[in-house]
Amino acid sequence: MRNAAIGFMIIMSIAAGIMIYLEFDKRTAVVTVHVINTQSGAKKTYRVMKDEINSGGFTTLDGLQVFVAGIERIEVETR
Repeated sequence: MRNAAIGFMIIMSIAAGIMIYLEFDKRTAVVTVHVINTQSGAKKTYRVMKDEINSGGFTTLDGLQVFVAGIERIEVETR
């Protein structure tokens, strides 16, 4: 019975480690962000780490901070 409990704890620890790794990998993924002006249709494209995106803007891989205006929308392209 004790060996079964230890085996269960080992399996749960491995599963937790895998879940943490997958979540970290998903957040640090590099995605393509398109900022589109809804009035003119002008489109700019940036490469961004996924966890750097928020509703007000984002920081590109080059360190450029981009702030999104109210008339612009963000499209995130993942592959």
